[in-house]
Amino acid sequence: SYSFCTLLLFFSNMISAVLLGATALCTPLPATRLRCEGSSWGDYHPSHSYAIRHDKELTFTWAPNHKQERVKQTSYQLRISDDSQDPVYDSGIVDSAKAVHTAAVSSLKSGKSYEWELLWSDGNRFSDKATGQFHTGLTDADWTGVPWIGSNDTNLYRGEFQLKSTENVILSVSGLGYSYVEVNGKAVGGYLLTSPWNQNEHTNMFSTFDISSATVSGTNVIGVALGYGWRDRSRFPPKDPTTGDNTERVLRAIVSQDSKHVFSTAGSWTTAQGPVTADSVYDGELYDSRLEQAGWSTNNFVQSSDWKAAPVISSPPSGEMIPWSAPQVSISREVKPINITQPHPGIYVVDFGVNLAGGIRLSNISLPTGANVTLKFAEVLQHAHIPGITVDPGMVYMGNLRGAKATDVYISNGKVGTFQPKFTYHGFRYVQVTGMVPTASNIEMLHFHSAVPSKTATKFSSPILNAIQKLAAGAQRSNMMSVLTDCDQRDERLGWMGDAALSSDSISFNFDATSFFQTMATVHRASINKTDGSIPDVVPFYRYGGRPGDVSWTMAYPQVIYVNYKTNGDLSTVREHLPTLVAHQQNIAAQAKAAGPMVDMHTRYGDWVPAPQTEGKSSTAVKPISSYTSASSYLMITKMVSEMAFAVGNEAIGQDMAAQYKTLQGEFNAAFLKNGIYDKNIDTDNSLALANNVAGNQTSDELYKGLSSRKHHFNCGIIGFKFLFDGLNDGGHGDEALAVLEATDYPSIGYMVTNMMEPATENTWELIDAPYEGPGMNSRNHHMWSSFSGYLVRKVAGIDLHHETGVVSLFPAPHIDLTSSTATMQLANGMVTHSWRREGGVQCAKGFRGEYSHPDANELKLSCGSKGTIEEVMFASYGQPSGVQCGDYVQHPTCHHSRSVEVTERECLGKNECVVDLKEFRELECGDHMRATVRCSNEKRVLVSATIPIGTEAKIHIPQGATLVGSDGKLFTESPINLESGVSHFTLQ
Repeated sequence: SYSFCTLLLFFSNMISAVLLGATALCTPLPATRLRCEGSSWGDYHPSHSYAIRHDKELTFTWAPNHKQERVKQTSYQLRISDDSQDPVYDSGIVDSAKAVHTAAVSSLKSGKSYEWELLWSDGNRFSDKATGQFHTGLTDADWTGVPWIGSNDTNLYRGEFQLKSTENVILSVSGLGYSYVEVNGKAVGGYLLTSPWNQNEHTNMFSTFDISSATVSGTNVIGVALGYGWRDRSRFPPKDPTTGDNTERVLRAIVSQDSKHVFSTAGSWTTAQGPVTADSVYDGELYDSRLEQAGWSTNNFVQSSDWKAAPVISSPPSGEMIPWSAPQVSISREVKPINITQPHPGIYVVDFGVNLAGGIRLSNISLPTGANVTLKFAEVLQHAHIPGITVDPGMVYMGNLRGAKATDVYISNGKVGTFQPKFTYHGFRYVQVTGMVPTASNIEMLHFHSAVPSKTATKFSSPILNAIQKLAAGAQRSNMMSVLTDCDQRDERLGWMGDAALSSDSISFNFDATSFFQTMATVHRASINKTDGSIPDVVPFYRYGGRPGDVSWTMAYPQVIYVNYKTNGDLSTVREHLPTLVAHQQNIAAQAKAAGPMVDMHTRYGDWVPAPQTEGKSSTAVKPISSYTSASSYLMITKMVSEMAFAVGNEAIGQDMAAQYKTLQGEFNAAFLKNGIYDKNIDTDNSLALANNVAGNQTSDELYKGLSSRKHHFNCGIIGFKFLFDGLNDGGHGDEALAVLEATDYPSIGYMVTNMMEPATENTWELIDAPYEGPGMNSRNHHMWSSFSGYLVRKVAGIDLHHETGVVSLFPAPHIDLTSSTATMQLANGMVTHSWRREGGVQCAKGFRGEYSHPDANELKLSCGSKGTIEEVMFASYGQPSGVQCGDYVQHPTCHHSRSVEVTERECLGKNECVVDLKEFRELECGDHMRATVRCSNEKRVLVSATIPIGTEAKIHIPQGATLVGSDGKLFTESPINLESGVSHFTLQ
C-alpha cells in the first residue's frame, strides 16, 4: 500500500500546477519541544531552563509535526554547534522511528551555550531544521579560587561589576540555605532556592541564569539575599559527621561573559542586615519593614555605614560544585480566599479552600509605625473529634504542627506596604490573622513547589476517583520542594526515603519528573557510606532517621532510578549509578546475613501506620511480622538492580542479581509461607507476596476475600497499600480494586474527601483516621498514601508507559463499573490521548455529597450517550448503598433516602442525559453517597478513541472476549493492535 503523500507526490510530478501545494501538504513540519536533558535554555522557564553537565551522556528529545496523519518518522539528523557556530557534533542520518537521541559528546566544554538543530524525515523528504539551545554548567574545577562568603549576622549581599556589552552574560550562583537573586533591581531565577537541599560536605549544587536582559553597559549590581533554610543547625542538626562548615548562610557566585569569568565572590562584595530579622523553615519569618533598604540591588544605591565588606568563609562547604539540572522552585498558583470569619474580636480566620504548600502575599498594609500583623498557618480548624483540646469554634488547630510555630510577622514602617515572605514556607489551608483586617483583595495564597510539569490529566465517570486523584497529585506536588519531602507543614519536612519509595511510581505518571529524580538520585548517592554502602532513612541526613535505614525506606535510591528507566527511558542515570546501586544491595545482603534467618531481618518501621479498625484507636491496627516488609523490599531491590544491569548491557551484574533474586524468593517462602498462607494472611502479607512473584492466584484470591469480607476496606499500612491494587487486578479481581478505591466510608482514601470534619482537597493524610488522632504524628499532607494514583492512570484510565521498550500501551474499558474515562499524557514527543465511553443498554452512576473544592461533588450524572433516552430507573439510593458491579447495587436497610427513586425519575426519565442534585438529600445524615442504575433505549457499545504523536510506538489491548471495530468497519480480535500516529476511533463489542 502507498501513503497518501506518496501518491499525491507521484501525481504532482505529473501535474506541475499542483506541485507546490502537494509539497507543502506533504513536507514534514519542523519539530517542536526540543529538549536536551529536559532543558530548553532559550525558553527562560523555571521548568526547563537550567544548565546541564557537559561530561555526561546527553538525551535529546523532540516532537515531530506533520499536516498529515498516519505518518511515521523514519530517520533524523541532529547537529550541534557552539556559540561561534562552529560544528561540534553531527549524528549523521539515523534510521529510527523514535524521537530521541542519546550521545556522549566529548567535544563539549563547561560553561558554554550550544545550539542544536534537528531535521526529521517521514520517508519522503526531510523537514526544515528546528533549533534548540542548551547550556553546560561549570565544573568543580571552574570554581577554583572562588571563595564562599557569608556571615551569621547579615543577610543582604551586594557586588558591583563592569560590562562593556550585555550579550551572553551568565550568572552561576549557590546561596545556602534559602536565597533569592536580583540583578540591577530585577528578580532573577526561581523562588526560595538557588541550590537544592543536599549534604554540603558531599555536593553543592548551583543555579545558572542568563542575566543578559537584566544587565547594562557599565556598572551592574548583583544582590543576593540569604535565609537559613535547611542550614539552620538548631532545627536541622546533621546526623553524619561534618567538616567544620559552621556558617549557615553562605554564598558563592561567578559572572561569565562569552565563557570568560568577569566577576565572582572573589571580587568586592559588601553585606548588611536587611528587613528579615528572623527566618525559619518551621517557625516562619519576621519582617521589619523599618529596615528596608530601597534599591539595594541597583547601581544608584548609596551604601550607608551599615554596609561592610563581606567576609570570606575560612571553613566553607567542602562538597563538589555541580550544576542544579532540574526545575527550580516557583510559584504556580495564586489563590484567593473563599471565606473570612471573625471568631473573636480582632482575630480573623482566612479560608483558602485548599490545602497546599506555599505562603501568602499581603498587600495594601496601612498601619502606624511599629504596629505589626501576625499570621498563623494551619491545615484544619478545631473540631470536636480532635482529642485533648477544648474546642474554640472557628479557630485554627496548630497542634499537629508540633514544634513548628508556623507564624509570619510583619512590622510596619508607617507606609503602605506589601508582605511576601521569601525565607519560609508552610503547608496550610487556613491563616489566622491579627493586626489588620484581611479581605479578598489584600491577602492571597501563593502555591509554590519545584516547577515539575504536570504530565497526565484524567477524567473518570466516577466523582470519587476524580477527587482522590486530585488528592494524590496535590500531595505529591506540595512535597516536591527541590527534594521529595514527607510533609509540608510540621517540624519535619525532611527527605524521608520511605515516602519517596512509595510515591515515585505515581509521580512519574503524574509529572514529568525525569530531571527531578535524577537530582534526587545524586543527593541519595552522596549519602551512601563509602565503606559499607549503607544509606540512612532520611536523605539529606538531618534531624531524624538512622543508618542503616529500614530496607523499605532505603529502597527509594534504586526506586527513583528504576522508575526513570521504566517510564522515561533514562538509561544514562542507570549507567552512572550502577556501582553504588550494587554497593547498596550488597549492604542489605550483609545485613540479612548478619541477622541470620530472613525472618530476623533488621526493620526499623515495617508496614507503617496501618489503618486502625476503629477510628482513633491505633491499637486496633494489624501489622505483619516486622521483618516481612524488609525481606520483601530486599527482594525488590535485588530484582530492580538485576533488570537495570541487563538494560545497560552489564550481563555479569544482571545474572548475579537474577540468581540472588531466585534464591531469595525461595528463602522468602521458607520464612513466611505456612500451609499456603503468608504470615498472618492480612492485606500486606498477600500484596507483597504477589508483588515479588512468589505467590499465585490463590494468594490473590485470599487478598480479595479479605477485602470483600470487610466491605472493601483495607487493613494494610503504607507499604502493603502500594501493591494492593495490582495484586488484585493481576489475579482477576480488578473490580474489587476499583471498589476499594471508590469506597467513601472509613477506612478508605475516599473518606478523606467525604468526611465532614476536615475534608481533604489536594492533600492526603498521614493517618487514615487523622481527624480522630492527636498531634504526635498527624500531618494532613503526606504523600505516602498517594501510591494508588499510578494504578488509576495505568489500569483504570488505561495508559501505561513502557519506555524501556519504547511502547505506550492503551487499555480501553478495563472495569465494568465505570461508564467512561478520558486521559491525556504529555510525552517528550507529543500528547497521547485515550478515552472510552460506554453507551446504551444498562448505565450506572455514582455520586457523593462533599465540599465545594471538588467540582464533581454533590451531583450524580447519567447518560445514554450520543443516541437514546433513559427509559427506566432500575435502582436509585442515596445514603449507604453497596455493591461492586453495575447492576448489583444494594440499598442499605436503614440508611436510604426514601425519595431517591422519585427524584431520579423526575430528573432523568425521557432524557438523553441528566444530573441529580444530591443536595436534595442533605437532611439524611447517616450517609453521603448515591448509586443509580438506568436502562437506555439504545443498544450498548463502547466508543474508544486514541491520539498518538509521531515518534511514539503505541499498542491498544482488546479486553478478553471482545472485538474491536475500526471506524472503517475492520474487525480486530487479536490483541494487541499497533496504532499509527494521529487520531483513531474504534467501537468495542
